[in-house]
Amino acid sequence: MIASNEPTLILLLTLFSLSNAIQCPDSSQWNFRQSGICNKTHQSYFCLYDENLRQYVEFCGHKPDIQRPGYKFIVRGNLDGSQCNETRYQPTKFWTNGSSECIYKKSNCSEEGLIIHAKGNSTSDTTCRCDYTKGYAFVNRPKGECFCDPTVEDCSCYRKPCNKSHVLTPDYSCIRTADWTGIFNCVTIKKQNKFVLSDRIEMESTDLKETCKDLPLPKENMYEPDKTIFTALIIFTLIFSSIAMCTIVYRKKIYGFYSNVKTIDARVEKLQEMQKSLLSTKTERQDDFNENIPKKVRDAYETYITDWNKDDQKFYVTKGANRIDEILCTHNCVLVVGRLGNGKSAIIRHIALKLFYKDGYDIVPIVLDPTTILQYHKPERKQVFVIDDFCGKGVINAQNVKLWSLYIDEVLKLINNNQEPTTLGNGTVKLLFATVPSVFKDLLFKRFNCLSNYTFDLAQMPLEDKDKIEMIQKYFKQEQNLMSDDLKITLQNQSDIFPLLCKLSEGKTVDQIIQLFSNPYVIIKTDFHALQETNKKQMCLIALCVLLEKLQVDFFLNENKHEKSVLKSVCSEVDLDLDKESTRSKLQVELKHLEKTYLTKSSDSYHLVHKIVFDIAAVVCGDIFKNSFLRFAPYSFIAERYSFTKREEKENRISISKDTEKKYFDRLMNDLEQMITYSTFHNRQLSDDSYRKAFCVYCRNRRQKVIELLNRLQQRALESSVNPNDKTTATSDENVIVYEDYIEYTKSYHFSSHNMKKPLIESVWEGYKDIVELLVELEHDVNENDRFGRSALFVACHLGKEDVAEKLLEMNADHSLCDNNETSPLLAACKGGHAQIVKSLLRRGANTSKSDKNGCTPLLAASESGETSIVENLLAATENEKTFQCDNLGRSALFVASCKGQKQVVELLIKNNANINECNRKGVSPLMAACSEGKLDVVNVLIQHLQSKDILMFDNDGRSALFMACKKGYDEIVDILLKEKADALKCDWHQRSPLFIASALGHENVVSLLVTNKDSFMLLDEDGKSPLYIACEKGRDGIVEIILDTCPPGVIEKSDKKRRSPLYAACKGGYLPILEKLISKDAKVNTCNIWNETPLFAASREGHCEVVKYLINKQADVTLADSNGYTPLSVACYEGNAEIVKILVEKGSDVNHRDKDKRTPMEIAHTRGHVNIEDIFKEGCK
Repeated sequence: MIASNEPTLILLLTLFSLSNAIQCPDSSQWNFRQSGICNKTHQSYFCLYDENLRQYVEFCGHKPDIQRPGYKFIVRGNLDGSQCNETRYQPTKFWTNGSSECIYKKSNCSEEGLIIHAKGNSTSDTTCRCDYTKGYAFVNRPKGECFCDPTVEDCSCYRKPCNKSHVLTPDYSCIRTADWTGIFNCVTIKKQNKFVLSDRIEMESTDLKETCKDLPLPKENMYEPDKTIFTALIIFTLIFSSIAMCTIVYRKKIYGFYSNVKTIDARVEKLQEMQKSLLSTKTERQDDFNENIPKKVRDAYETYITDWNKDDQKFYVTKGANRIDEILCTHNCVLVVGRLGNGKSAIIRHIALKLFYKDGYDIVPIVLDPTTILQYHKPERKQVFVIDDFCGKGVINAQNVKLWSLYIDEVLKLINNNQEPTTLGNGTVKLLFATVPSVFKDLLFKRFNCLSNYTFDLAQMPLEDKDKIEMIQKYFKQEQNLMSDDLKITLQNQSDIFPLLCKLSEGKTVDQIIQLFSNPYVIIKTDFHALQETNKKQMCLIALCVLLEKLQVDFFLNENKHEKSVLKSVCSEVDLDLDKESTRSKLQVELKHLEKTYLTKSSDSYHLVHKIVFDIAAVVCGDIFKNSFLRFAPYSFIAERYSFTKREEKENRISISKDTEKKYFDRLMNDLEQMITYSTFHNRQLSDDSYRKAFCVYCRNRRQKVIELLNRLQQRALESSVNPNDKTTATSDENVIVYEDYIEYTKSYHFSSHNMKKPLIESVWEGYKDIVELLVELEHDVNENDRFGRSALFVACHLGKEDVAEKLLEMNADHSLCDNNETSPLLAACKGGHAQIVKSLLRRGANTSKSDKNGCTPLLAASESGETSIVENLLAATENEKTFQCDNLGRSALFVASCKGQKQVVELLIKNNANINECNRKGVSPLMAACSEGKLDVVNVLIQHLQSKDILMFDNDGRSALFMACKKGYDEIVDILLKEKADALKCDWHQRSPLFIASALGHENVVSLLVTNKDSFMLLDEDGKSPLYIACEKGRDGIVEIILDTCPPGVIEKSDKKRRSPLYAACKGGYLPILEKLISKDAKVNTCNIWNETPLFAASREGHCEVVKYLINKQADVTLADSNGYTPLSVACYEGNAEIVKILVEKGSDVNHRDKDKRTPMEIAHTRGHVNIEDIFKEGCK
């Protein structure tokens, strides 16, 4: 009876749950719902999923809230963000006043012929591709060529017929089967049946879970708002099904029972098999790629690696390449340093490919910052990360250096962890860095000293003549016997950029190759000029690659306003009409042709094959497309690549004619309007007097405009300082608002990655007085400061820009303005030792007593740097009680001068009545400081002005000047002090005498001077150790000999507070030569310490075989036991010292002796698990 009513019961429970489900209204109805349940104070209606209640809840809030794209709001106690599930995506911001779920549902690529290309993410839809393995191709070619976006494109597929013996490629073109190379623009489909099925099942199962999540359970979930009709259908279906089920059960209750069971069992078994298959497929998929790397990124990486494979076919293995491979094999890391064009990139790519094919490494081919490595690293996989152009191309990038320096230790830990066992797998990390000498030698690069052990400079192994010939033959189409002697001689004379020239030689004749290698810069430039005459479309494309750095494959479809403007401007300069379809088509064709010469394709963009080619192309294109380059080139390009005067060919500078001079300066003004100061005030041409004069004339002619721009810069800088977190003050070119410290920079290009907006300070840093004068003349604030509180005058004083500092002072710059550390311009000049600037400041009454936050005064700084003339000027200008004031550590000017060994300054200060005995806060006097630092000349000067009692002074720890000199081993100073009657018996707070500390640290010459005082031998430290004892304990063989030759009787047996003799200390340390010396002086071999341990016992415990043999030969007692009943044999068995056990057994030690625990030596060895020692005893019994 109960069984027959089960369908009815199920139906009732379902209807009950449906009646209790909460349902969010359609977004169009939210205003009505809001007016019904919300009030004025909480007037915004929300309907969101509650993760704790597992159902949707409705409530009112103060105002709508937004969540970033890819996320939705849920209730988790409070409102919280949750990423969209795998079946939905949110490309725009999520608003709570109209949404309960992420807006769009992802496509599942289920139409005929379609398979999943990439699943997308929380902000983008799934992309699809046609399954070429089954003969499908796109009806309409998509924008992505290899895949389509079903959201915006028609992704329909059709069966594309191919001729007999032809096959459809991943690029959807038919080729002969014999011509299949495996290298295509589109990625091949691997393991298609498993992967595509699993992808689709996974997406549909996730979608099913999400749908089931919304089915109402009692007090748990609810339907989605667009499923009202669907809910009614479910109810109707359930009612109809229950009636039908009841009828079936009633009529076929017995008849169909067994057949139904059999059918259900078969279906269950089939489902279990499918589940196992799916799980195995999923496991296989996880093992096949690194899921830490997004699918789109993996596809891009595969494209790069495909391009590398093409280039690697012509790679020639040199000695340098082999050496780099060896370093990587040994250290798992290598930093390759090489000039532009010498093949360093090709080498590291070749090694990465070798690891890929030979050892199964994953290649991460493009690493721009360290977070890529940390994010994509997976411990159980083998990975090689390629970091080309490390910290800059050609010149160092300050921001990259800052970022890498923060993470470099963490990155290097990955290679250090390679040797550590892991339960996750056998993953190994290898790092391939490459950079140019100009970056490697930059002062900023010193932050990466941790890479010094992995560095290899290609200049150490230059190409040999035979290597050059072998290398060029890989690009030379003619037979080897046609290679002329002239070509060989030409190849041998070229070394700078040989690998690059080989690449450019492909397809050329012998004569053309000779010309190229003879004068590469001229030939490449001539090629570009010839191209302008014969094919202006190709020249137009090259110019676009220079201006945009890379040109997208579908650049005509690019919606970026800036790039569209550049394209239109460049084409208009050579009379190309982009509105014509024929022009666009021809440009696409020419782009393909250029790929075989000066352009290369990576992923979805084209760029010039090498930076050297880029530099040459920049000069030619900048001259041809003058207006476009002056208008659209990056500000760093404008600052670094133009010249008013004629330059050498290799400098690659664009000449500025009189006709373009005005336009060039207009561009600089435009940059200033955009809050960019680099191109104007760090311009490479500022070093040219004629340029600066022309610039000053231009600015004076446009006085009001320049004043306006300078005022705007100052106002914007002021706003940034008031609200440093206000991102609206950032320019379109710079994301970094807070620039790092620039004081120590030695090259102006470091400023290209900053956005200071401080024209006067930047001009002072460059050191051009006329530009500084111009800015002040144009009403720029002479006292403006940067975020470190530094004024223009401060920077000039710090950097030693004498003429600039003088000019600023003439223009009434305030010399009292200090930086954030309270450092004044005068103090900055004194620290740098800039005497002329100090004079100028003192003439204008600069405060000589002003100290920084550490209490450092100008006199202290000058005394430390040793600039005598500055010290003289400061002493002459300071006539008050603060002349010799100390810093926060209590150090006087005389003290720091003594520490640094500034003899002339010390003499000058003493002459001006400096307190010669003034100590710092630790009680250290100038004499003690000089002795501690080994400044002999200063010690001689100070002693001449000191009384005898002053030499006897000691610091807060009881250390005298003699003690400090003895500790450091300065025997000449010790000799002087002893002659001046320094107290050799004065001990420090720990009762260590000068002789004791010199003996402990092994300073033999000092000990030889101190042993003349016989009382020193008997001075013991707080542990009762004598100088002889500490020398024996530390193994100071020479010092032991000196002491034994000079010490009085009784010293040799002087034990410490634990009754350990010097002989005991030597035996414990295993110092046999010292032991022999002590025995020769009749030291007792059986003296025991407070635990009744003999020297033989100590040597047996520590495992010193030779010492044990020597002691036994000197009649050491092998039977004496310690306070625990352990004999030397017992302790040797305990420690597992088998060789010593053999010696002691052979010498008659009692093998049956029992300790206080009634254990024999053999039993002790057994307890400790020393089987080899048990065997010794067993053999002895036999």
